[in-house]
Amino acid sequence: AFLFAYSGKLNRGKGLDMLVRAWSRVRAVHKDAHLVLIGAGGQQFLSCESTLRGEAEQRGLSASITFTGYVSRVADYLRACDAFVFPSENEALGLALIEAMSCGLPSLASATGGILDIIEDGKNGRLLPVGDEAAWASAMVELMESPEDRRDWAAAGIQTAQAKFSMRSAATAHEQLFESLAAG
Repeated sequence: AFLFAYSGKLNRGKGLDMLVRAWSRVRAVHKDAHLVLIGAGGQQFLSCESTLRGEAEQRGLSASITFTGYVSRVADYLRACDAFVFPSENEALGLALIEAMSCGLPSLASATGGILDIIEDGKNGRLLPVGDEAAWASAMVELMESPEDRRDWAAAGIQTAQAKFSMRSAATAHEQLFESLAAG
């Protein structure tokens, strides 16, 4: 099976309701596709986990969507998957996206907020319109059918994660800042 992953809270505002609807379209084209939702909503006020589970069941998608619940070793799940989806409606940074890219997953993400500082459309992933079910379904199918894009985006994603978000890059940026402050 081709495995798509999402990791993070299963809360409203993360675009997961749209993702489940789009998943219905993906499964119509690729019966071997599987979606892994890594995380939980729990008892949080914004949780949509039970709604997502109900929607998956109502659409006949339960067998093709795994709800992992809370896990402590997210990277193990990510490394077992083929691609990452991050359909958030608004995101200040997108740490889950950076983690997925650092694990070598080609990524599809919403064109919003801090995600725009992470994904360069067509270079290290793909940016998609927030909430556009048809665009998301189409992009997932295209990614499944394009091993070249998956390979190229995965390599570029690892490079982006290391260059912009690693401990080494943060330390270098702080060192340069302190040097400029001391010189000024």
